[in-house]
Amino acid sequence: MNKLIAPISVKCLCQAAPAGQRLTGAILAYDGVIPAEALTPAQFTVEGHAITGVSVSERPDGSVPADAGCYVVLALEPTELIRMEGVGPQAKMLRDDPVLAVQQVAPIGDSCPPWASALTSVGEVEPLVERFTQKLFHSPRTGQDIPYNLFLPDCYGDGRDYPLVCFIHDMGAGSSETKMTLWQGIGATTWVEPEFQQEHPCIVVAPQYQRPLVGDGDPDRIETTFDLLESVIEDYNVDPNRVYGTGQSLGTISEIEMAVRRPDFFTALLLIAGQREHDQEGILALKDKKVFIVVSRGDPRAYSGMNASLELLAQAGAVIERADWDQDGGIVPEEQVEELKARNCNIRYAVLKTEERGFQCHMATWQVAYGIKGTKTWLLEQTRDD
Repeated sequence: MNKLIAPISVKCLCQAAPAGQRLTGAILAYDGVIPAEALTPAQFTVEGHAITGVSVSERPDGSVPADAGCYVVLALEPTELIRMEGVGPQAKMLRDDPVLAVQQVAPIGDSCPPWASALTSVGEVEPLVERFTQKLFHSPRTGQDIPYNLFLPDCYGDGRDYPLVCFIHDMGAGSSETKMTLWQGIGATTWVEPEFQQEHPCIVVAPQYQRPLVGDGDPDRIETTFDLLESVIEDYNVDPNRVYGTGQSLGTISEIEMAVRRPDFFTALLLIAGQREHDQEGILALKDKKVFIVVSRGDPRAYSGMNASLELLAQAGAVIERADWDQDGGIVPEEQVEELKARNCNIRYAVLKTEERGFQCHMATWQVAYGIKGTKTWLLEQTRDD
């Protein structure tokens, strides 16, 4: 008589998404091999969730479907895990920890009988988040600590030096949870997607702040961030000619402030949905920098603020090119991106065509912008030598 196959565990499958992390599935681990051809969604129930598909994998993270394996992946109608508490710029992001009750209600072949009761999920699988390591940096110079997330390419250790990307989150993602900057959207995780890394391997640092990096009267926090990045440059194989800054909203404000303080620190900047908050003359530190800016026309602060900054920069001699980009379902036509990239200038200014105005339009900017491959490749193509 063949050994009966029994379940071992259930885990939630969580995926990065532009508007914040989502629960997208359940991964069921069995103590034997399950053939994919024997599966249908009707063999399972997930309390409170609709099952949209079922597959098998040989891997515990459920990736790479197979003809047979020990892991069954139930695809579910996506559920948002990130929610906003409050309204407007002061709103804070919170994450709901996912829990699933899963049951196999029908047999799978002759060796895998139905379960007597549902299993409650224990743990999560987060494919992109898990590519980062969570660390804590202490600056002897300022006495401050910064938790941060660090990603090293799969090919790291082959003797090459790699570009470094620093992503800084917005005000809403301020949290004591180090992973919040990875959960809030794709500003950090977009750089570590396996397909992108295959073509553009890079080291990624995503600091996590509880309080704003700028604007609360604590200048040491920016100095601590510089110390953090300098420690990564010293401790890892970083190409000193390819150190990049990017951020959204308050993250853009913070990156601008860092560039004003140390104009030669970053090789290039990718600035999303932000502006110079004070001391407008300070923006002139970016006059000769390589900068790619994306804002939405309906973003009341970022659009008007960035227009004012760029007027000052143009008067100071910066070469600026603007393009108005269409978007359909959050997708910007690739040819529009490539056309702006090809222009002869040091500052590229892309304005997403939006009619509505307000905070939702502001947030929507980074939900679109970090999904544009061309802006990311532009950043990683910049060097101090060209």
